[in-house]
Amino acid sequence: SLGQLTASIAHEIRNPLATISQASELLMEDTLEAENESELSASVANNHELYKMIFTQTKRVNRIIEDILKLSRQQSAAQQAIALAGWIPEFIENYFKEHDVFLSIQDQPMIQFDPHQLEQVLINLINNGLRYSSYSHPHAYVKIEIYYINNEIAIDILDDGAGVDLADIEQLFNPFFTTDTSGTGLGLYLSQAFCEANQARLTYVPEHEKTCFRLIAPAIDKQMMRT
Repeated sequence: SLGQLTASIAHEIRNPLATISQASELLMEDTLEAENESELSASVANNHELYKMIFTQTKRVNRIIEDILKLSRQQSAAQQAIALAGWIPEFIENYFKEHDVFLSIQDQPMIQFDPHQLEQVLINLINNGLRYSSYSHPHAYVKIEIYYINNEIAIDILDDGAGVDLADIEQLFNPFFTTDTSGTGLGLYLSQAFCEANQARLTYVPEHEKTCFRLIAPAIDKQMMRT
């Protein structure tokens, strides 16, 4: 019931928010035109900045709504056997072709996961890695390492950013917790929920030399798949 109520509220907010966003965008265009024609350029420029603030914040609220709707729509995972050695390179080509995302993979690991939910998790983790590493380095990149840990598969998302402060680690996967003023604070919470729906775990690894988020999922026995 709470999930249905949350989704309904999100839908209701979305319509007036879209109107506000569109109106602020039109007002920004008007102020730019007026600035070219008016002597009151300072006043007009100030108005433009105010409209820009409104537009930016409506976009942020809309991202929060989108994440809440993703969570409220979450159904039982439609799991499939995924051969990561073929699936991950195609995923990178589809979503991060213009970015430096490098892959290191051992053997031929296979996991059972909902492909759409795995995409959502990896997109969020990789985007976070690219964004936070760009704050520390002029050339941002992310590395994906996939390997076996006993009977499980580990997928490490690594970047050269500053990492997570020790004081923030306990709150990292809490809803609406974020250290990025442009973030919604729902990405990691949603990613962890998707992992748990697929009997997988998502953790932050503070002892790693790089910033490391690790997804751990049960490995599929390849011999069992052949039989």
